[in-house]
Amino acid sequence: MEFDKTSESVSAQFQSTSKALSYICSLFEESSDIQSIENSVKCAMRTIESLSAQCKTTSLNISKFSKQVEKKFKGDEMDQTATSEITNDQKDALMTAIMHHYLRNGKFSVSETLSKEAALPLPNEMKNALNELFIIVHSLKMKKLDEALKWANRNEKFLSERKSPLKFELYKTGFLMTQKAFGSKKALEYARANFKDFGASQIKEIQKLMSFLLYPMGSQLIPSISMDEQWETVENMLMNEFCSKIGLPNTDPLLLALEASAVALPKLQKLSTIVKEKKAEWTQQNELPIEIELPIKYSFHSVFACPVMKQTSTDENPPMILPCGHILSKEAVTKLSKGNNNRFKCPYCPVECVPSQTQQVDF
Repeated sequence: MEFDKTSESVSAQFQSTSKALSYICSLFEESSDIQSIENSVKCAMRTIESLSAQCKTTSLNISKFSKQVEKKFKGDEMDQTATSEITNDQKDALMTAIMHHYLRNGKFSVSETLSKEAALPLPNEMKNALNELFIIVHSLKMKKLDEALKWANRNEKFLSERKSPLKFELYKTGFLMTQKAFGSKKALEYARANFKDFGASQIKEIQKLMSFLLYPMGSQLIPSISMDEQWETVENMLMNEFCSKIGLPNTDPLLLALEASAVALPKLQKLSTIVKEKKAEWTQQNELPIEIELPIKYSFHSVFACPVMKQTSTDENPPMILPCGHILSKEAVTKLSKGNNNRFKCPYCPVECVPSQTQQVDF
């Protein structure tokens, strides 16, 4: 709120100053009368005094805003020991994620600079592919389909294997543009030329589009389809398919990690405060003492929690399935077998087995 007031105040000052200067200049141009000039100078002085008062208010608002930020995000609220020791591999992985983020957003010069300063190889193949993507996306923003259709035709086998409707959606967009610009006759010719390969997979959608031909061009009775939404649909669909083709996730991993962190941060801050008040410590590595629920869009794979050890699985402690079908962590199997290949009983049924009979499970 304070930031909004500050922004409004600065804008108002700029406008007032501009008006005052314009007014003074106009007086000098229109009249050489000394009295008029003197009056205009006095008017300007009053404006300057008013601006000075507003500057004080703005400075006060900025000061309040800074204090609110410091109060909201105290530097000592979060335990910094977990991030104080970062390995070179972790640092390189973070720098690589940042570099890929800039590449995904078309900031090629920034990614090149980061690559040099961090002494990390720049994935030129990815850079060239993403450069092609941005050229195609730019053409779509300019309401042109040619570049997108060329890419779809070159990768028709890939799209077919994924059962992607991208190519049809591009032709659908072209059909709607033709109908709007040239009428039903031209739209029918466009449909005959481009929809013939989609009769089996998109028959219902084609029938719906053909119903548009019954209405005269510009008729208010034509079923409404937002062209802006259609262009946005094909753009997002193209970006998803393009990223899948070059082996990139559809969404930016770094952005998702930051968003998920922002969701989890308030609970972690609260936890840190409670731990300090109770003078308690949490020493278990790779595990949080509380469950932090995230929205479904941040869930990408299942997480296994061992019912015996009460710990989530890791690469070093993977889930293991017993012959009876129950699943335990590797550490639990080792504990139950007393560290040897001894027979042990499943904690949840009468079946007995030895560690060699268990198999690792990949979720």
